[in-house]
Amino acid sequence: MVPVGIVRAGGVPRLCGRALRLASRPVSTAADQDDQPAVTAGLPAPPVNTNVSGLRDWHYRKYHGKQPVVDEETAHMRSLRAQRRIWALYGTKTGISPAVGWPVKKEWEDKMEYESLAYPDTLQEMVQKHEAEKRAKEEAIKERMDAIDAKMENLEKWKREILEKKRKKERELQAAKEKHDRLIEEVKEYLGFKVDSKDPRFKEILEKKELEEKKRAKEAKKKEKQAKALAKLRQMTNEMMEKEMPAEKE
Repeated sequence: MVPVGIVRAGGVPRLCGRALRLASRPVSTAADQDDQPAVTAGLPAPPVNTNVSGLRDWHYRKYHGKQPVVDEETAHMRSLRAQRRIWALYGTKTGISPAVGWPVKKEWEDKMEYESLAYPDTLQEMVQKHEAEKRAKEEAIKERMDAIDAKMENLEKWKREILEKKRKKERELQAAKEKHDRLIEEVKEYLGFKVDSKDPRFKEILEKKELEEKKRAKEAKKKEKQAKALAKLRQMTNEMMEKEMPAEKE
């Protein structure tokens, strides 16, 4: 009898793969089952792979904070630098000797060469330089404070000088204004009638008056200078005569 549902197209019967395997498997008898070896009780069950993420083993272990296993895929972790990093991350449970953290001969030589170039001075020399720099800074601060104290002492003097300069400037401006007003009055008296200060004739005469005033001031300054020179000459003459008088008496 042909099972329903396993008929080829065209009406030719066939068995599916599963049915064929079941049919070809011999039926075990009770005697056969007695001949099979029994499973030993107490043996550990085979490990179950829980990594269903699709990550590689060393990626998976790193993600879960487990130390990596050095194999062909992670052969680069056999280097000294990698061993130091693994020990720093996972500690003694890695089984790596802590001695890997100590510099090897080449590293030690490089370190000593760097120290000799970066810090050529001995400890005593470094202490002496530090003390010298400290003393220099303290002296600079003291000089700065002394200069500030000296300036504070002269502060009142400088205030008086500034005030005197200000008053002198005010006096000069007042004198210039009075001089200008006097020249304007002289121009008005010269013309004999009132005239606007913007009138060209007024400006022309005012300029002449200013030139005359400057000329008189210049002449007065020249005479004053001549008088000072003459007084100095007289003083020198008197001093020379006083020096010659004792010699004539002898």
